[in-house]
Amino acid sequence: MVKITDIDKKIMYLLNLDARLPVTKIARAVNLSKDAVQYRINKLVKNKVISKFYLDIDHEKLGFHLYTIFLKTRSVSLEQEKKIITGLCKIKEVIFVSTCSGNWDFWIETYAESLETFNTTLASVATAMGPELIDYKTMISIKDYKRYKPLPESYFLGTRLEKTHMYVPKPGKATIDETDYKILKTLELNSRMGVVELAKKCSITIDIVRYRLKKLVSSGVIIGFDIDVARGITEYYLQLLIIRLQNYNTKNERRFSGYLATHPSVRFASKAAGSQEVMLELLTKSMDELNSFVKEIRHTFTDIITTYEIIAVDREYKDCRVPEIFFNKK
Repeated sequence: MVKITDIDKKIMYLLNLDARLPVTKIARAVNLSKDAVQYRINKLVKNKVISKFYLDIDHEKLGFHLYTIFLKTRSVSLEQEKKIITGLCKIKEVIFVSTCSGNWDFWIETYAESLETFNTTLASVATAMGPELIDYKTMISIKDYKRYKPLPESYFLGTRLEKTHMYVPKPGKATIDETDYKILKTLELNSRMGVVELAKKCSITIDIVRYRLKKLVSSGVIIGFDIDVARGITEYYLQLLIIRLQNYNTKNERRFSGYLATHPSVRFASKAAGSQEVMLELLTKSMDELNSFVKEIRHTFTDIITTYEIIAVDREYKDCRVPEIFFNKK
């Protein structure tokens, strides 16, 4: 088991607020030397505690909606499962692929500009699944109540107080050109990459990198620079909770979304279009903790929660948040 100290946790907390934060600022915040902080960051990466430095992008700024698809198969062999996973990962519009257990066997996500393009992707998904597919469910995300968080703040800071607020997107749409796409795609692999290396990899000048980065942030295309933390090392498990609602008026939505945005176990929360449903990504250490959360939320919101569904997440096989379709639109 990798030993993670309180200083390490503070460093990770600061990097999650801004993965591009200079080492000198982190050093001042944790009262260590610059070299000591860099050594600790390198060690956290080497030991795969920090699995990656990634970009948080507002896909809706670029004219795309996020579609979640749950897939159910008949009993398949390990070889058949691997074939399905390979087929799903090859679909360029599919940005996320994970196996899961419960009522569904696969959880995938895709970006699409319209229902027409989504239906085309859905047909590709069905082809990749083949005759093993027996059922599916789709959800269209229309509002995020809480943006992605790698772990609860309590893990980093030793307190259950969450300071997260509902994400409010910047108004208007944005477009990107080939240079913007190169920058985004390169930073997707390592959002902490310095401007000198970034300029070299994108074959542009340092001044252009700085200007384009500033513009991508100010326009709202880039929401933040974050870290991803290995859940296995930190003993957290990812579960999905789909909640079906009633009487979901503006007042109840404000009350419910505020609760989700500040709850330490909620990693991500999104409202779906059409049906009154909200999908949560939960981080818990045990089934008891998960059950306690479910009881708590049901008792707190007895007037609006009707039913719920728990989906256990197994292993992620693809996570591409800057797909080619962002630049090469159909």
